[in-house]
Amino acid sequence: MVGHARGRSARTASAGVLLASADPALVNPVLEVAATVDVPVERAASIEAVRGRWSEASLVLVGADLAGGLCAALSGSFAGSPRPSGIVLLAGQERPELWRWAVELGASRVALLPECRTWLAEALPAYVAGPRASLVGVIGGRGGAGASCLAVGLAMSGRRLGHSVVLVDADPLGGGIDLVVGAEQSGGLRWPELAHAAGRIAPQPLLQALVQADGVRVLSWDRGDRLAVPAAAAQAVTAALRAAADLVVVDLPRSAEPAADALLAELDLLLLVVPAEVRASAAAGRVATRVAPLVRDVRLVVRGPAPADLEPEVVAESVGLPLAAWLPAEPGLTQALERGDPPAATGRGPLARVCTSLLAGLPISAALDGAG
Repeated sequence: MVGHARGRSARTASAGVLLASADPALVNPVLEVAATVDVPVERAASIEAVRGRWSEASLVLVGADLAGGLCAALSGSFAGSPRPSGIVLLAGQERPELWRWAVELGASRVALLPECRTWLAEALPAYVAGPRASLVGVIGGRGGAGASCLAVGLAMSGRRLGHSVVLVDADPLGGGIDLVVGAEQSGGLRWPELAHAAGRIAPQPLLQALVQADGVRVLSWDRGDRLAVPAAAAQAVTAALRAAADLVVVDLPRSAEPAADALLAELDLLLLVVPAEVRASAAAGRVATRVAPLVRDVRLVVRGPAPADLEPEVVAESVGLPLAAWLPAEPGLTQALERGDPPAATGRGPLARVCTSLLAGLPISAALDGAG
């Protein structure tokens, strides 16, 4: 079973926005924007003032003037403190150290003022609008690792437990996850229709417009010519889905894609799937190196069979990630996929059992706390 990821439950009561900065060039624009969108902002002008409020805010805006000191505190006096659900690094201009600070803080983005005022006006209400769904990503350690099956299994298991779930296909070259759930002929929005999405999107209308498969809403790629959407569109769509559901599961590509990387930075947890094979472990280590700086919590799911009796703990040690689960081989899974039967939809078999266990161990929405 997975231990708790760093950070608070995504759907606990919001404690608002904390602005950690003493720089008037950063503080004043933020307060002006917050006033126009009627969002209260609590100020902390020193590292000491941040203490105690750091983990309770739904969003922390960290000014570049305090960023270096806060990074030091997180490895010192703040060590072990839960991270807030949202962190953004604010600066007045580009500086070489900004991106290093962003990684150390776990910030989802670096925002430059005054250019980011429009973005702030859209983002601040979203962070205090209420509870948000947990965002869980799944990525393969190599091609054919079984990431899509695990993503679908998590989505179907969450729905079987009685929760509102959205399955998001973030891999434009994956062939379309609607095929995996047998919904390729079903009507509903797919990524090409949302390529120009921006700003705040009405959550419930978007949710209702998506493809549905066995009670799970699905946002899939199609088999058309479009091979990418802007990162801003992916973020806007995902933010709306998180406001409408209990759990959002994202099937991610191994390759660097701007939209997928934008989603990586917002994940509560990323599960890296790797077969119990030596070469697959080596490939998974490369993937882990790429994604680990972008995600606050990355864990490993090792999939059987193990042709050379490679133990999952050995794979986890080789890859350098904590082991979330051992997933035994499931007889008949390949045939079920060819028929378009969604993995784990029946609740039977190793995949369904592992997915139920993973969901029970995740720090996800209040509705899911204690599920299973």
